[in-house]
Amino acid sequence: MDIDRICMACMKEKNSSLICNHCGFDSSSFVLEPLYLKPKTILNGKYLVGNGIGSGGFGITYVGLDLNLDFKVAIKEYMPRSFAIRKAQQTNITPLSNQEHGKYNKGLKKFLDEAKTLAKFNSSNNIIGVRDFFTENGTAYIVMDFLEGCDLSSYAKTLRRPLTYDEITSLLGPCFDALNTVHSSGVLHRDISPDNIYITKNGQPILIDFGAARQFINQNDGLSIILKPGYAPEEQYRRQGKQGPYTDVYALGATIYHMMVGKTPQDSLERLEMDRLIPPSNMGVNIPSIAEKALMKAMAVRSKDRYQTIMEFKNGFFIKSQLQTGKNILARSAGYLDGKDKETKNKKYKKDVYYKEIKNLTKRLLFNIKSIFKGVPNAKCSAYDFKSKAKFLIDSLFQKIDGLIQKIDGLSSDKSRQSIILIRILVLSVFGLCFLLIVAFISLFFVII
Repeated sequence: MDIDRICMACMKEKNSSLICNHCGFDSSSFVLEPLYLKPKTILNGKYLVGNGIGSGGFGITYVGLDLNLDFKVAIKEYMPRSFAIRKAQQTNITPLSNQEHGKYNKGLKKFLDEAKTLAKFNSSNNIIGVRDFFTENGTAYIVMDFLEGCDLSSYAKTLRRPLTYDEITSLLGPCFDALNTVHSSGVLHRDISPDNIYITKNGQPILIDFGAARQFINQNDGLSIILKPGYAPEEQYRRQGKQGPYTDVYALGATIYHMMVGKTPQDSLERLEMDRLIPPSNMGVNIPSIAEKALMKAMAVRSKDRYQTIMEFKNGFFIKSQLQTGKNILARSAGYLDGKDKETKNKKYKKDVYYKEIKNLTKRLLFNIKSIFKGVPNAKCSAYDFKSKAKFLIDSLFQKIDGLIQKIDGLSSDKSRQSIILIRILVLSVFGLCFLLIVAFISLFFVII
């Protein structure tokens, strides 16, 4: 294999000496980032280092190639830039001063412990796999599977909209199980965020960057940890803050919240002073109320008020999945249900869910009508355009509510159908009143103008 013909961006053999015919990378315009290893460096006698693809406070990640297996890999290098340096044109990393040696060596040991920790979970399909680790150049390296895809944050940006409840449960469901595996081994991730959940090209979520992963017993080592505001719970900001699975519960809840509403949640330290975290349904998000309560509980400021395990969070949040698979909450709490009693209670549970969804849709309607009213004085549109927009909003939400009422009708007995008719009349009256108010508002506004 001619290394000079290997593209340092995609690690494939190219035809041209400068421009890659596979990915288009032009090596003539490449500029080496400070502190990065020079491309084409060979590590441990068999790993070819390519371009840097990411960095954090404690490490740099490169694309690489296993020269023995001709296999593309990711290579993570221990590089704590706050107290270590690599001089230009050199490969060795050294602490900034003699006083930093102890901290550097302790961090190096933790880095290698991370490799050993990740290696425990190589059988999991949703945790980044470790292929090798070793020391060299005064530092350490972890060789991992190279993932094709993008992180969750970038994935959401490609959609150009927040993710729906159904999309989140489908996409991130495996992350709950992966974290349960991690926690069962006495390990915490401690850095969950949209940046550290990778979505492969086939839609599989992978937990990455366990750079903050630590054994429970090693919480007072004095090493600083870089935290991400909005995702880190308040106990991570305190040196003596007790951490546990509930720490990852908060971070995963915050990640879901961000994906659902389209913005980073209020930081946990700010919430200690004044909690302004707005429930998703109050921002027009369509989410079952039970699932929303589970999400808000997972993001409780104080750890004692949260779910204590990741599976408790999953069981509370996955409402629709439980209905589809027949996992009835009433059946779990009672221990067993059989015959007609089971069928009756299951119907009652479904009706309760549908009623709560009607309530959420009504909240969403009022929220959007308020938004329309708020925007009228500055809107550059005709009265007809505004009226059409308002009518479309009312019609679409009414159709959803009427659909839910029909589902309830299908689950109801003949004795209760009269109450269903009354509900329909009430809903029609409310929506009719809303429509009349909008028309009156439009007329009054354009008369004044």
